[in-house]
Amino acid sequence: MLTPLGRLDKYAASENVFNRQMVARSLLDTLREVCDDERDCIAVLERISRLADDSEPTVRAELMEQVPHIALFCQENRPSIPYAFSKFLLPIVVRYLADQNNQVRKTSQAALLALLEQELIERFDVETKVCPVLIELTAPDSNDDVKTEAVAIMCKMAPMVGKDITERLILPRFCEMCCDCRMFHVRKVCAANFGDICSVVGQQATEEMLLPRFFQLCSDNVWGVRKACAECFMAVSCATCQEIRRTKLSALFINLISDPSRWVRQAAFQSLGPFISTFANPSSSGQYFKEESKSSEEMSVENKNRTRDQEAPEDVQVRPEDTPSDLSVSNSGVILENTMEDHAAEASGKPLGEISVPLDSSLLCTLSSESHQEAASNENNKKPGNYKSMLRPEVGTTSQDSALLDQELYNSFHFWRTPLPEIDLDIELEQNSGGKPSPEGPEEESEGPVPSSPNITMATRKELEEMIENLEPHIDDPDVK
Repeated sequence: MLTPLGRLDKYAASENVFNRQMVARSLLDTLREVCDDERDCIAVLERISRLADDSEPTVRAELMEQVPHIALFCQENRPSIPYAFSKFLLPIVVRYLADQNNQVRKTSQAALLALLEQELIERFDVETKVCPVLIELTAPDSNDDVKTEAVAIMCKMAPMVGKDITERLILPRFCEMCCDCRMFHVRKVCAANFGDICSVVGQQATEEMLLPRFFQLCSDNVWGVRKACAECFMAVSCATCQEIRRTKLSALFINLISDPSRWVRQAAFQSLGPFISTFANPSSSGQYFKEESKSSEEMSVENKNRTRDQEAPEDVQVRPEDTPSDLSVSNSGVILENTMEDHAAEASGKPLGEISVPLDSSLLCTLSSESHQEAASNENNKKPGNYKSMLRPEVGTTSQDSALLDQELYNSFHFWRTPLPEIDLDIELEQNSGGKPSPEGPEEESEGPVPSSPNITMATRKELEEMIENLEPHIDDPDVK
């Protein structure tokens, strides 16, 4: 009966490739069997180092797939095998980053990112063993494929290693790679990951070191590089101040929108909305640039303070004793609305709820901001009978509820659209035909003129019919209704 170590030695020395692959797959099970003995654990790790020198790429790739699992096991059993990962496993991962076989390189890159994500690599090892190798692989005389992959690894590991290591070790080489004149693949990788680097290093480093490189990449002669810049434009904009967005990034984005390549233009138009959102006021949009040095508690305190500042003016508006001016504006809006209702009722002789009065922008200006937003969000905002209920503030509403309502209305389609006028064809035809008296009530019509929409005062019958035909396709649209 072979011991776990004897079985490992037997199959590791086999000439059959499948036996050596099986050994690589069973390394974790072997470690679990001998984890109680520190010397046996060290012996297994030493055999892993010898197995890493196998000439068969499939064996090396299989071994690298097991490294993250073995590293996690070593971390859980740290008292039995101290410094096992740093001494035996990490050098294999770093060495495979420059392996001649593409599959082995890809597997080692995935293993390195998995180890960094699970925080299994010590900070000291990142600075002394990982970063120096990556910087060496991105040297000018390095292999093209290896250089491109190393730049991608540096960009992906930046959010995991933090701002300090990124600024000291990764950022200088990243700026050099952005100007690689020989390999456009390297520049494309830099452009694709530009936003991630900006979000890690912060606003100052972005504006001082990265923005000049970003301008160069946006004017690159390869359309794929410019397209990658357009796709990450929002992330770069979030890492800059408002002044730079307005003065520099806006003009740069216009160039991308008018780019000769349709692929660049398409990517730019897809990023247009996110880029515009970065101009919003953080107090109303809720978007903030989170610095690496700030903790989550500090951010939550700042958000609460901002929310309190937003709610304060709304509290003042709700209290009638504090803001008589708001009440006067609201009351004047009610008076004007009642006057229009009376005139319309006298003119047509119909009940109040059946009268259709066109909604004019001048009327909306007299309403308070809160009343206007509530009226715009209601499906039945065209009926004058509903205006009274809309203009009355609810006594039981709190300032927090009103703040949430304002934010929802601000993001609503109804807040931004131009109100559609309601057209009463009979009234308009009667007015345009010279004001002929209606048989229903000739005396009432002489006393109160019928209000008309300013948009169609000179419309003829033919123009009105064409207008109605144009509106018919939108009748089923609930928003238009």
